[in-house]
Amino acid sequence: MADKGMPPSDPLEFIRECVRNHRVYWTYHVNMRLKDRFIRRETIMEAADKFEIIEAYPEDKYLPSYLVYARRQDEVFHVLFAADVEGHNEDQEENMKCHVCGGKMAPVLSDLPFKLGRKTIVIVKELPVLQCERCSEYMLDDHVMARVDAMIGKVEEDAELKVLKYAA
Repeated sequence: MADKGMPPSDPLEFIRECVRNHRVYWTYHVNMRLKDRFIRRETIMEAADKFEIIEAYPEDKYLPSYLVYARRQDEVFHVLFAADVEGHNEDQEENMKCHVCGGKMAPVLSDLPFKLGRKTIVIVKELPVLQCERCSEYMLDDHVMARVDAMIGKVEEDAELKVLKYAA
C-alpha cells in the first residue's frame, strides 16, 4: 500500500474501481454543481468505464487529485476526484482528513439543504455525514447520497421549501 498523499500507481483504474464499488464521498460543492448542471449522480457512477484523466494534480494539498472527463449517452461531464491511496477509499472515517483545511473528519448527524431546480430547496434532517471538526465542511458516503437522491427525487419542484427526515 502506498504512503498517504502518494498518487496511485494507476490513477485511472484506482478511480474506476472506487466508483464501481461505491467507495466515493460527495462534497456539498459537488452536490450543488451537479444540480446546477443537471447531472445525475448515477450518470457519473455508471460512466466509470468511459473515464479519461485530462489533468493530474499529484501534489494537491491533502490528497492527489485528478480531473476526469467522461461521456454517458448524450451527457458529457468532468469531475475532480481526490484519491485516498492509504485508505483505498475504504470506510476509514476515523482517519479521514478534510480536503479543504486538513482537519479531522468525524461522523455526525446534520440537517442539510439541497437545491432542487431553480426555486425549490429541500432540507434533509438528521443526515449521517462526515463533518470537519475545524471548518464544518462535510462529505456524504455514496450510499447515503443515493438515498438522498431518491428522497428528493420524489419532491414536487413547485414547492419552495420541503423538509424531509433521513431515517436510517
